[in-house]
Amino acid sequence: MKKALFWVLRILAVIGLFILCVVLVLALEWPLWSSIGVFLGLISIFVLCKFLWRVYSAWRSRSKVVQQVAVSASAPQLVRVSLRDKWRQAIYKLKHSNLRLRGNPVEALPWFMLIGRAGTGKTTALLHSGLVAPLNDLTESETVERTDNADWWFFDGAVVMDTAGRYIGAEDVPADRAEWGVLLDQLAKYRRVGGISGLVLAVDAVRLIQGDEAELTREGHVIRGRLEQLVRLYDHRFPVFVLVTKLDQVYGFHQFAAHLSDQGLAQAMGVSGQIHDGGDEPQSFFDQAFDHILDRLRDLRIGLLRMPDRVSAETLLFPEELSRLKPALLTYVNAAFGKTAYYEPLLLRGLFFSSAIQESSAISHYLGAHVSVSQPAQDSKNRGIFLSDFLGKVLPAYAGQREPTLLQSNWRIVTRNMGLSALIAGAIGLIIELSGSYIAARNQIQSYEDALPERVAVSGDLYKDLQLEDDLSPLIQLIDDRSSDWRWRFNAFDSAVDEAESRLKKQFLNKLYESVSYGLATVIVEKIDGLIKDNSTAKLGMLTQDLIRRLNLYEAKMDGANLSELRKMPQISPLVLSDLISGVTPEEGSRMARGFVDIMGISDDRRFLQARIDVLRQELKQVGLYSSNLQWLVSWADGEPDLVDLSLSTFWSTAIKMNKDVIVSAPYTSQGRVAINQFLDEIRKNFDDKALFDQRREAFNTWYQAERIHAWEGFALNFYRGQELIQGLPAWNLLMSSVGTGQTPTRRGVTYLLKELSDIPDAQAPNWLMLLRRLEVIREQADQTGLLSGVSNTVSVLDTVGSKAVRETLEHKTSAGAALLKGEIAAIDVYAKYRTAVTAVATEALTGEGASAKLAAEFHGFGVDPAVKTSALHEVYDRFSALKETMLATSPDYYPAWSLAGGVAHLITHYIEEQTSCMLQHEWDSKVMWPLQTSTDMQGMMDLVFGQQGTVWAFVEGPAKPYLIRGAQIFRPIETYSYSVPWSADFIPFLNSAVGRQVEHIVTRKRNDELEKGQSEVEKAKMLALEKTKATSISVGIEGQPVNVDPDAREGSFGTVLTLQCSPQRQVLSVLNTDATAQFTWNPTTCRDVDLQIRFDGFTVQKFWFGADGFPQFLKDFRDGHHVFRASEFPGQADRLRAIGVKNISVYYKITGSNEVLTAWDIMNTSPVATAPRAASASREQAAVATPLTEIRSVELKLPGLIGQCWDPKFKPYKPESLSSFFAGIESGFDQPQAAQPPAPAEPAPVAKPKPKPRKKRWRTYYYYRE
Repeated sequence: MKKALFWVLRILAVIGLFILCVVLVLALEWPLWSSIGVFLGLISIFVLCKFLWRVYSAWRSRSKVVQQVAVSASAPQLVRVSLRDKWRQAIYKLKHSNLRLRGNPVEALPWFMLIGRAGTGKTTALLHSGLVAPLNDLTESETVERTDNADWWFFDGAVVMDTAGRYIGAEDVPADRAEWGVLLDQLAKYRRVGGISGLVLAVDAVRLIQGDEAELTREGHVIRGRLEQLVRLYDHRFPVFVLVTKLDQVYGFHQFAAHLSDQGLAQAMGVSGQIHDGGDEPQSFFDQAFDHILDRLRDLRIGLLRMPDRVSAETLLFPEELSRLKPALLTYVNAAFGKTAYYEPLLLRGLFFSSAIQESSAISHYLGAHVSVSQPAQDSKNRGIFLSDFLGKVLPAYAGQREPTLLQSNWRIVTRNMGLSALIAGAIGLIIELSGSYIAARNQIQSYEDALPERVAVSGDLYKDLQLEDDLSPLIQLIDDRSSDWRWRFNAFDSAVDEAESRLKKQFLNKLYESVSYGLATVIVEKIDGLIKDNSTAKLGMLTQDLIRRLNLYEAKMDGANLSELRKMPQISPLVLSDLISGVTPEEGSRMARGFVDIMGISDDRRFLQARIDVLRQELKQVGLYSSNLQWLVSWADGEPDLVDLSLSTFWSTAIKMNKDVIVSAPYTSQGRVAINQFLDEIRKNFDDKALFDQRREAFNTWYQAERIHAWEGFALNFYRGQELIQGLPAWNLLMSSVGTGQTPTRRGVTYLLKELSDIPDAQAPNWLMLLRRLEVIREQADQTGLLSGVSNTVSVLDTVGSKAVRETLEHKTSAGAALLKGEIAAIDVYAKYRTAVTAVATEALTGEGASAKLAAEFHGFGVDPAVKTSALHEVYDRFSALKETMLATSPDYYPAWSLAGGVAHLITHYIEEQTSCMLQHEWDSKVMWPLQTSTDMQGMMDLVFGQQGTVWAFVEGPAKPYLIRGAQIFRPIETYSYSVPWSADFIPFLNSAVGRQVEHIVTRKRNDELEKGQSEVEKAKMLALEKTKATSISVGIEGQPVNVDPDAREGSFGTVLTLQCSPQRQVLSVLNTDATAQFTWNPTTCRDVDLQIRFDGFTVQKFWFGADGFPQFLKDFRDGHHVFRASEFPGQADRLRAIGVKNISVYYKITGSNEVLTAWDIMNTSPVATAPRAASASREQAAVATPLTEIRSVELKLPGLIGQCWDPKFKPYKPESLSSFFAGIESGFDQPQAAQPPAPAEPAPVAKPKPKPRKKRWRTYYYYRE
């Protein structure tokens, strides 16, 4: 699981790297396929770094195994030096041998390592192998010395590295283990590619005969660890052979060897290869190999018996004596090569036996010690047996049979040839990069060709050339993008693109740029000269600005600005181009101006740029000489789109727009002042006679400051108009809640004004501005409390008005200066009291309509009504007046400051008056309008409204009394400090006409009473006759006959059922194919609907006569004894009737007594007494039918539904009228009596403009008709 997760992480890392390359390529706008080159390039860099690290590690002699065991440092320094010297000597011999003809001499031959316990006979076996080792300089006669650490035997077929036996000793001494690590370290250093081709484990037969299994097992475990280190050193498994030495110590070997020839003694005795029956299990492998060798020896023994020579007993016992080694050998190899979960399985490829020298110490296991010891032959005592072919043929044959480990790292497969892998990946990446560079360069040049318009000739006509510049914007953008793109610096074909751009500029773009520059300069100069000649300054500012902007662009280009930087600078105004060139719209002018800057951005002709700069400076000088007052700068600033006018919505609400919202024009704002000064600085910078220009600038500044002060004076005077933007009670509540926090619009307006005019010194400031500055200091000092507040107030006052007080004293030699100081200090206390009063009133007003109405009643009644002793709102105005007097600022020139600073009091008063109007509106609705719902006639309504205790008079004398004045003839609102309750435009005229309406009602009532008295007797007689008719019941006889349908109908009706709905029971007549008769009794008060059912097979059609006149209508339809019904009269069953071919249905009824019913119904229907209620209910707005003796007249009562504004934004308040218009309104308010006329035919209503739906009806009209 861990291995799978590790591989998943590796794969995800590679995928992530590739995705990163794709994202990088997309971000750099390279072709998508170039991401492969980038990916391979990164891989090659990584592999190359890995390779260099391995080279560095090898140079530092740090192998992976040594790092794992971390014990090489513990090896004695002397031993390490000795071992490394031996390695260098061995490698030196190889490198200076003829093996160089085969390539790398170190890697030319296979290397085999020979390991085994000390005394095993490894070195002796190599010495007596019979093979030639030219580089060793040893002979078989020399005395064998114990190997200190490692020796190299350079045979023709292989290099055998003989190692010290202590490396695999069962004791596993740490020093030996460390020295083994150094040995592997050097092996990894010098044999980086080939490593070792195989390993030979030597074990002597004596130890196997002795059979110390514990010792053999411990030694085998040590060997297993050493072998694992060798495997992990190269991640390869190599062939492993077991060589049993000292075979001469096995009884019978000497006699057995005596029967072999020299060639036979040189051959290898053993088994090699892979045994498939037992697989690679070590015990199975060696078990089968050993048995195979024994079987072969036994076969040879049989062969010897057939020979004529006598075979000794020792020879015959040799196979059995050899079999004694098997148990111990299996134990040994199982410990050294056994499979385990922690180590790699080994490639076991052979079991061999040998004898380097022959000694006579063998004793038979079967015959015992009493038998003579086996003696070697004299000629083979020091001869190597079974060694020559093993070392010279068997081992070299397995040189290339290494296999990768099962725990193989695929990445290591690549990194074994890291240099080559890095080179290949780098080469592929380079090819891809070169291909990408070529394609990118080719596409770039092709994009230039595609971006060129069809007509590219320079015509010399300014309009056409400017249009051509605009058409070339895509091409110029491509050129600029490439010049600012750092990626092109690494493009191999960048020079080719540069050459194409250079030709394009030289042959076309530069010529177009020069043509446009000359043409534009010519028309502008002509225009400016014309304006100067005609003394016209309306457009001079715009043209002068254009001169400066073009001059700045030229200078920036001379300083090295690129296209993107030029685009960020102020451009030529589109209005200039549209004004100079006929037919150019502002939109086209904007594009042309951008095109002019674009083509300038890619131009590289510096001499032309310098020439244009000189021309523009000369023209600018001419403008400066002409402009004596520079007042045209204000018109210029007013037309600048970047300069914004200051509007009331900045300080009030932004959700609502109002007419004349602008309160300060843009040229007089701080932004406008800065823009004008910058413009002047630009002119001065390019003006030669700077002294003359400074003189004209000073005059302009004086004039401009006066105009600016005047503009802000209007700001202060008209700031209160912003309250029109605050609409609705929630918005006003929020505004009123900010009164005590200092966040009111007035506070923001004062702060903004002082900031805008902060550059004006006190000596040049008007009185109202100085007053605002003094009020600001007083406000700040009033905010301070504590013991030091008095001293602080005095210091602040001295700092603010001290110089003015001294100046007043010195100039007038009076005490005016001292009075000014005293007044200023006293004003702090007065201002604090004023602010406290304002906060208290605002807080109380916010509690509700009742509190506001109380404040308004006290405000309007104070000083007029003796019952009103105090007024909180009056106290606000009194303290405000006291503040004016205390600050000695009551003259008219201080009014703008007081208008702005006193805006809070105005807001509070307006809020209170509006809330009062809401209270009065609610009172009017509940006390006047609602009671009218209970009146049933006009007399009662008029009495309720206009009687002696009428609701209108109760309202006037009650809730509305504190806010109205009743004169001799009219009512009018009470005004206090020019404030009054916002009554509706209809209410005051309504009150003033109320008396006339009351008189009209009395006259109308008297006339109607007289008419009622003359007609009462006639009506009584008619009423008696009508009642008599209603009480009469009339009997009607009805005889029904079968129904007839169309002759060609497929089916007919089989009967009818006629039903008269009467109370308490209904009357029914059924006719079924034969005549039937019934007697119906009709009473007009108890009988109503008539139902006729005509039955067919499977369905029924019905006809109804509804209402009290249902039966009379039925009788009228059957006046002739029958009635024909059409199929269309029954829409619910029309389809079924058509399906059976029925179009007409004839129903027959013979009726007797119908005339009495119809006569009685006509009497009831034409009686005036009966028709009057129906006429009134049908139309209360229509007059009744006129008669010569009766005059019927409508009486109309109109009451205003809306009497106060109450936060209605569409409300029109009442304005007092002149006396003549008032009396005209009184006369028009009376309804003159006139004869009732029959209703005129309805005329189409005139088409009117849609009007917004009012909040509530302004009038409510009530109609009553009297006879």
